[in-house]
Amino acid sequence: MYIFGSNLIKKYFHDFREPNDKDWVTNDITEFNTLTSTRENEVYYIPCAPSREMSPDEIYTLKVSHAIYDIHWEKTMSDIRFLQLKECNIIPEFLKELREFWQIKHSNKRCDFSVKEDSFFDDNVRRKIPHDELHLIFNSNPSYKLIVDGIVPNENKFLSLSDGLKENVILEESFVISIERYIDNFPFRTAYKRAQRDLITRLHPIWLSDYIILNWNKFYTIKFNYYEYYNERRNLKQD
Repeated sequence: MYIFGSNLIKKYFHDFREPNDKDWVTNDITEFNTLTSTRENEVYYIPCAPSREMSPDEIYTLKVSHAIYDIHWEKTMSDIRFLQLKECNIIPEFLKELREFWQIKHSNKRCDFSVKEDSFFDDNVRRKIPHDELHLIFNSNPSYKLIVDGIVPNENKFLSLSDGLKENVILEESFVISIERYIDNFPFRTAYKRAQRDLITRLHPIWLSDYIILNWNKFYTIKFNYYEYYNERRNLKQD
């Protein structure tokens, strides 16, 4: 087995945070079955892991592969941002292999865009204002309309947009989810982070989640106080 996770990142980059424990990985199921995990030493079985310590690009790819799951999500995204600042790169084939393994190992119930449009928002969220009306508060011509066929997000339409319009699509949806679910309980920056977690791990199609993950250094925080903007616009409509 080989050390990986936070300790491996710390080995490569001394300015990384101090790990709380040690993580180990093996691609040998027989070896894995003979080992016992403890609080201080956690052992993982990943069949597509290399038979050596992972490189920085490999550990970055592993972190990205797991970011679509709501499992230690904030720590995972923090590590992803750190590795992006270190200019680590994705290894596409390794990412594909990891995602295939996680799909078997983890359940990941994501938004079903195949439902009928009139029942799309039949869920457990209590909305004071309908979802589409919230979009209109932020944008009279909502950005999501640029990338959908009906209600289904279209990857090619999204990728054809300018970087600025892509950013508008992503931020506008996060503002709406924040207002819809978190405005009564959290300050705007915390609500934004929670909305991005919901979108990346459940509500976006995976290709859009990956775009945000791979550009997390751009999207990880927000300075614009969209709560104030929302309240101002809402008050104007009520007058």
